[in-house]
Amino acid sequence: MKFNQLNEVSNHIAEIIKNGGSRHIFFIEGEMGAGKTTLVSQILSKFDKKIASSSPTFTIINHYADNIFHIDLYRIEKKSDLEFLGLREILTEPNIVFVEWPNMISDELENIARPYTKIKIEKISDTERTFGFERIE
Repeated sequence: MKFNQLNEVSNHIAEIIKNGGSRHIFFIEGEMGAGKTTLVSQILSKFDKKIASSSPTFTIINHYADNIFHIDLYRIEKKSDLEFLGLREILTEPNIVFVEWPNMISDELENIARPYTKIKIEKISDTERTFGFERIE
């Protein structure tokens, strides 16, 4: 499934979250500047208007509300560093989790996260993106 409009994509994902139980994991892939954090901010604003999201680039993990996490693994240098972040617990509990730069997730944590939705953002130009979705069971 591909969408070309950020608003359409964020509405779609917000509806998935609202209508699909208490646990949702999203792995978001895309080059630097593709709009990963912008997408998460848009989704969260549609899902819960009280959430004021921000980039977790330096904090690594932003925790919103009771069970919503936004994780940016860009600055992680070794996969072994993930054990100290508490990702195992975050990924196995009934949470809503957005993970940017999921290539840093170890195979073990990737298996724990299943099922999850992979979102691939491709930057076409400064103003155009395509969004691909894949459900990983």
